[in-house]
Amino acid sequence: MWYERWFAHEDYLLIYSHRDEQEAERAIDLILRAVNAQPGWSFLDLACGNGRHALALARRGYHVTGVDLSSGLLDKAREAASRAEL
Repeated sequence: MWYERWFAHEDYLLIYSHRDEQEAERAIDLILRAVNAQPGWSFLDLACGNGRHALALARRGYHVTGVDLSSGLLDKAREAASRAEL
């Protein structure tokens, strides 16, 4: 399918570079307030891409599982998590 090629394309992250860590942090702040998140909660990040939102949740101490179609983006998410010691 077209989306399998698109999300695996090397230019995907370049085209969406405006969706950065700060944008993810703001989105997670909004989500956590909206759901009245409690310590110890677990989150599932479907279509997690390179893990921006999953990492923002993990930095706040939540348990996170990220799932994505793109193995390349998942590799980037794992690398970022490892660098951040998450």
